[in-house]
Amino acid sequence: LSSWNSVPIYPDTESTLLREKLAEEYSVEPSNLLVTNGSAEAFSLIAQTFLDVESKSLILKPCYSDYEHFSRLTGADVFELSHHSDESVEAVGGNLISSIKEKHPDILWLCSPNNPTGIIFPDSIIKKIAEVSAEYGGYIILDRAYESFSLKNHQTDCELKKIENLISVFSMTKDFG
Repeated sequence: LSSWNSVPIYPDTESTLLREKLAEEYSVEPSNLLVTNGSAEAFSLIAQTFLDVESKSLILKPCYSDYEHFSRLTGADVFELSHHSDESVEAVGGNLISSIKEKHPDILWLCSPNNPTGIIFPDSIIKKIAEVSAEYGGYIILDRAYESFSLKNHQTDCELKKIENLISVFSMTKDFG
């Protein structure tokens, strides 16, 4: 029974060691990382933090259904912008910027690479979208779950790390699974 004293009863709820290793891997501070039980929990927490009945959520469709689900649970108004796989990324980016200027969303949900269309937003377009969104106090939630299946490298997005109204969500099951 004396050995039970050395066995932790509860895991580290702060995921300290994991956040330190991920921070080293991605060249960010551990305090900038939140480890969740999957991206769905991250999306739920983001919606609960930034949305309420007076908020607006803009979703680029088609996409993961949880963006809309968690937005609606908060009572936020949900607006959708559809795109097609044959549209250029510049055209989709321009349409997003126009929608942000028109709707002033508190959150824009963006998946890059998008599932199922495969559209990948270059950092320059994401940066411009974030700049316009910041003018209205909005945040960009960038779902990067499928990025490890593309040629884009997490390490090359130094400019994105500097954008204060950008929240990137990664998926360890896809990145390291």
